[in-house]
Amino acid sequence: MRRFLSITLKTLAASGLLACSAQATTVINGDFETGADGFTTFPGYVGGANPAAISGWAGLGGHGINPGALDHADPTPFDGSSTINTSNFAFLQGTASISQEISGFSVGAEFLVGIDFNARDCCGGLPVATISINDAVIGSTTDLLPDPGTVSPLGGDTPWYHADLPFTANAETLTLMISSEVIGGDGTLVVDNISISAIPEPTSSLLALLSAGLLVFRRRR
Repeated sequence: MRRFLSITLKTLAASGLLACSAQATTVINGDFETGADGFTTFPGYVGGANPAAISGWAGLGGHGINPGALDHADPTPFDGSSTINTSNFAFLQGTASISQEISGFSVGAEFLVGIDFNARDCCGGLPVATISINDAVIGSTTDLLPDPGTVSPLGGDTPWYHADLPFTANAETLTLMISSEVIGGDGTLVVDNISISAIPEPTSSLLALLSAGLLVFRRRR
């Protein structure tokens, strides 16, 4: 039976036997590329000569974009230990958050929030990250990572952490929030490639196929 299920799942994309429960919604500037070239003043905080906000996002606390267009020997001071991500990313220093109101959800449908994240390798403090939908927590590094749930920096060629967090939409418009708090010292959370996608659900054809497979399996037993 395991072999049957494995073969079935591998061929779902080609067979068209999965259907989306709702049209995928779009996170605006989830890769933090839009408007990044406006961040020219080191170290990349919003405000002053830099843009007043990250394009598409509202924010609180110390936050901004790296590397942007920072003319500096160290254009990524908030993730200087990592070489794997060379694109623009957002940073949240200390107690901070970024949020975005997103429309187009089908009430009752299931979705995934995808996010890449890492931490600054500096200054003694490590961040705890929390992802919320309409103030309801759908994921936290206190659950994803070993106690106490702080994000340890990944440097060099090691890929950033990645999480896919499920939730059920309870309204057509929802607010996505990524927040950070620091345990000890001066810590910074860095995030990139934030997305929302609908979780596919099986079509009636797939359910029929699975039922047939179970029936054959039972008869063979």
